[in-house]
Amino acid sequence: MHVPITINGKRHIVTTDPNQFILNTEAQRDGSVELRPVGYYNSLSALCAAILRKKVLASDAQTLQEVRAAIERAEAEIISELSFDRRGETLANRIAEKSAA
Repeated sequence: MHVPITINGKRHIVTTDPNQFILNTEAQRDGSVELRPVGYYNSLSALCAAILRKKVLASDAQTLQEVRAAIERAEAEIISELSFDRRGETLANRIAEKSAA
C-alpha cells in the first residue's frame, strides 16, 4: 500500500506491513525519493488520531477557543482525506483493501 496524504502542507505517504500502518515522509536522496517513517500505528483510528494531534500541535492556537477551532479544522481535513474521490472510493476503503491483500 502506498497512499499519499497531506499533513500541515507537507506530503506524507501511508504504507502498511502485515501488522501496522506506517506514516512516512518523502525525502530526496541522490535524485531518488525515499520514505522515512514518522510513526507506526496498529489501527487506522490510531493513525487518524496521530494525524489529528500533529495538525493541532502545529496550530498557532493561544486560547481554548482557538484550540477547539484547530481541532475542528483538523477533523474536517482528515474527513476530507477519508471522503470519496472521483472514482467513488474512500481512502479508508483503499487502505483496507490493500491491507487485506
